[in-house]
Amino acid sequence: MDSMTDVQLIKQHVPSCLHPCTGVIASCVALTGKFESVELTHVYREKNAAADCLASWSLNMDLLPRMISVD
Repeated sequence: MDSMTDVQLIKQHVPSCLHPCTGVIASCVALTGKFESVELTHVYREKNAAADCLASWSLNMDLLPRMISVD
């Protein structure tokens, strides 16, 4: 999903059970409600090379939770 679409969905606060990221969007909306003021904006990746580099780097990380067996 395009990040501009993400920003628009969070700003619109329109719940949709059909959207695959409904839970994440609802969590973002709930989190923004905890602040006095929130401004969400979209920045094209060409204008934010550092964030783009971190996002690309994170794709190669093993972020899955580890299961520890205690027998």
